[in-house]
Amino acid sequence: MTQKLEVFVRYSGSLCETEIPNACDTKICINGRCRLDGSTDKGICECFYGFEGENCDTKTLCDPASCSGHGTCSSNINNGTSINCLCDSGWNGERCDIDVNECKKDAKLCKHGTCVNSLGSYFCRCFDGYVGVHCKKEASNGCSSMPCQNGGTCLSTTGSDFTCKCPPGFTGNLCEENINDCERYDDPNFGDAGKNLSKCTNGGSCIDGINEFYCVCPNGFTGKDCRQNIDECNIYGSGLCKNGGSCIDIYGTFQCACIYGFEGKYCEINVNDCEDNLCYNGSKCIDKIRSYECECETDRIGVFCQFENPCIEKNNKCQNGQCFADSTNGNFSCFCDKGFSVGFEIEKTSVSYE
Repeated sequence: MTQKLEVFVRYSGSLCETEIPNACDTKICINGRCRLDGSTDKGICECFYGFEGENCDTKTLCDPASCSGHGTCSSNINNGTSINCLCDSGWNGERCDIDVNECKKDAKLCKHGTCVNSLGSYFCRCFDGYVGVHCKKEASNGCSSMPCQNGGTCLSTTGSDFTCKCPPGFTGNLCEENINDCERYDDPNFGDAGKNLSKCTNGGSCIDGINEFYCVCPNGFTGKDCRQNIDECNIYGSGLCKNGGSCIDIYGTFQCACIYGFEGKYCEINVNDCEDNLCYNGSKCIDKIRSYECECETDRIGVFCQFENPCIEKNNKCQNGQCFADSTNGNFSCFCDKGFSVGFEIEKTSVSYE
């Protein structure tokens, strides 16, 4: 099989000094990276873990195990905070985790046989003399009636009698029953902890196949039995944790170590530094990154508006000059008009009062 490798020319010029414009120059991927798709005119977003949408602007609610491996998960378009599962045939329930009992729904499903429910399906165990998926056909002609199901081989014995040699994964007189490869098991090496074990670890959902099974793993795990940890930090790189946060891989998930001033799973939230502010009562606190600022009323000064403004009209002691308040200590200085000073006539002078 030949694999097509797409190569896009990004630069031009005799020294390759000119970058050629492409769709990713203007494509906004809020929580992801842009890559070209088929041509330089089309860019798509590859979202970081936990995000989805055309611009990677929506937090992911679905994971592979959300619908128990038996349905298709979609985010609720009305509120965006819950999920909907469209269940596969044979499954029901809010998370597609309830097996539909077809035998109870239709008592006449197997015309000349007994209906046996199985996970996500059913099969008919035919009475003697009848064959077929629903036991509708008489087996009077032995192997000529092709009684063996699921690829079984019919072997004639005496007269109209026959036996079916079943392929791997099936059992029953007519090979009608798919062996449940997801059946739980006991591991004596682990004592009580090794009883009734699932073949899919870490909360994975087991899907029965034909002579095999596969696991639908929850976020954070992969592998045939969901035992392998996914290193999200290695896959998604530095873009996973925002605002300078460091990604730490842990078993089954990851954690962002945020720098001071940020919080949240992805360090995406600026901590509200105004929660425990020291601004003087009546002043306005303005939240910043790792700090805050106090916006003072006209009659207050200081970093925390903790001083009364000595230069407002009722407090101003500078008579023929300008008053300058010192916000570091609450003091003031007088810068005198021409011809005025404290006891002397000079061009201009300033006097500080404490």
